[in-house]
Amino acid sequence: MGYSFNPMPDPKTNEHGDMVSLRDYLSLQAHAHKLAGLLMEGRDLVEEYSRANAAGIAREEALRAAIAELQREVLALRKGKS
Repeated sequence: MGYSFNPMPDPKTNEHGDMVSLRDYLSLQAHAHKLAGLLMEGRDLVEEYSRANAAGIAREEALRAAIAELQREVLALRKGKS
């Protein structure tokens, strides 16, 4: 008994039920693969931006706290001179 392996998929149909040539199918499959890669790259960029944004927000909050502390110290010094 011989087993034959066909690495090429059978002709496919589109969403309307029309037959799609193997060349068109493979072309669409390649485009879908490229699009999936771009989407993953975009997701990674969004995650990187979110991390950078969160770090920036944390630095801004730390700076605001330091400024508030300095303002309290300045106010205390001014009250001490009066």
